[in-house]
Amino acid sequence: MNIFFWLILLAFVIFFLWDVFLDILNIRNLRSNRENIPASFTEMIDSAEFKKISSYTDEKLSFGIIHKSFHSLIMLVFIFGGLINYYNGMIFSLKLNYYLNGIVYFYLIALIAAVIEIPFNLYSTFKIEKKYGFNTMSIKLWIEDFIKSQIISLILLSILVIVPFAIIRYLFNWWIWVWMALFLFSIFMLYISPYVIEPLFNKFTPVEDDNLLGVLSEVLARAGIKLKKVVKIDASKRTKHINAYFSGIGKVKRIVLYDTLLEKLNAQEIVSVLAHEAGHWKKKHILKRIIIIEAILLLICNLAYQVINSDFIIRAFEITTKGNLYSNEIYLPCIIFMVYFLFSLVLYPFSPFMNYMSRLDEKEADLYACKLVGNSSNLISSLKKLAKDNLSNLCPHKLYSLFHYSHPPIAERLEYLKKF
Repeated sequence: MNIFFWLILLAFVIFFLWDVFLDILNIRNLRSNRENIPASFTEMIDSAEFKKISSYTDEKLSFGIIHKSFHSLIMLVFIFGGLINYYNGMIFSLKLNYYLNGIVYFYLIALIAAVIEIPFNLYSTFKIEKKYGFNTMSIKLWIEDFIKSQIISLILLSILVIVPFAIIRYLFNWWIWVWMALFLFSIFMLYISPYVIEPLFNKFTPVEDDNLLGVLSEVLARAGIKLKKVVKIDASKRTKHINAYFSGIGKVKRIVLYDTLLEKLNAQEIVSVLAHEAGHWKKKHILKRIIIIEAILLLICNLAYQVINSDFIIRAFEITTKGNLYSNEIYLPCIIFMVYFLFSLVLYPFSPFMNYMSRLDEKEADLYACKLVGNSSNLISSLKKLAKDNLSNLCPHKLYSLFHYSHPPIAERLEYLKKF
């Protein structure tokens, strides 16, 4: 093993320990403030409800430490312990063609990861979420979701392997063409997902509240958004958590509301939440995020190109290869997998900056929503209800939120909204 192997291993271990440290820091902060209800919530949350919120967050974080520790151990053994060479040899022994080799390589990893996740997912869903009154999903529905997800993953993964692998095989300077193909695929998914994939999991029905529809159309029109359709999904068959989102590209938008949201918020509060989403569109936050994501993807493609045309990863991790890059071998999918892993390590230290930029966008969208509806009281009311009903952590540690919060902590959001 050369120096790069040990440096990568050191980074992996340090980032894991740092993340666990942040979890512990957040848990300790949570426990030390168990009796201190934030001033913004004293009128709507009593001590018993606040303790429930604290216990829920505590239990999720504690279980999360176990989860990520097990996950990191698996990655440690697979990548740094040399198990990847045994996996490569097993796939190679199947003697598959160039494209099928890549599909099987990636999908089998994804399937093994999904199977490993099953006990953690079951415990989180049917133990923790059920304990705190969120889970409404049956085991039968969970199994159906799992099977559907695997079938969809296999179909999408096949596309994501065949097209890039063909480009890599036949085009010079392929990295830019692979990036373009992946970009077009992401746009395609934005169009097809709401109408093909999402209906496989949820039933979508039109919202028939004329008062809500009228106010929504009027408010969004002021933002320059044409409302195409407002639908609700039967989220309550899985969870009591509440949410809403936009779908669609450009000025024409489709609004999706959880049925649980319609039960908890009044019309004005729902409008304020969606005015916030309109703020993201109006301020071009979504476009900016797409540009950032695509820029990162472009870097990944270029890095993959550089690495595939060198023996850096082969030497660093002593990966056993047979044949050349374009033969019926494991080399290409293995290197792509390793590039993805390495880039995830590189991105981790930048998460505070990325979250900081995201929080600025959220604040700007909040303030735009207030201007759009003419007040901050409706958004304040809706955020309080969302935080209370979702049992959101009301007092996260600042260092933890720096690394893990893409939205400002709820207390901070309420403070600047009150000043509007």
